[in-house]
Amino acid sequence: MALRVVASVLDQEAAEQIQLQIEYDPEPPFVGGTPFTARPEIIDRCTRAGAERRSVREAAVREAASRLASDGSARGSSR
Repeated sequence: MALRVVASVLDQEAAEQIQLQIEYDPEPPFVGGTPFTARPEIIDRCTRAGAERRSVREAAVREAASRLASDGSARGSSR
């Protein structure tokens, strides 16, 4: 039901992308609940979205690691 709402509010491709990302396949409302049955353009859309999210996460991790490293060196020098 929720995937049908997404399809009506956004579009069917968005609903199919969500369906694929959660690998909803007991009785999916759209063909493509797994990478084996999804349309190639939906797989590509998921792959691109995942790469974008991964890029954001990697930048956040680098920033956090940098802050931790500089905090650690500051604490270490005050001993």
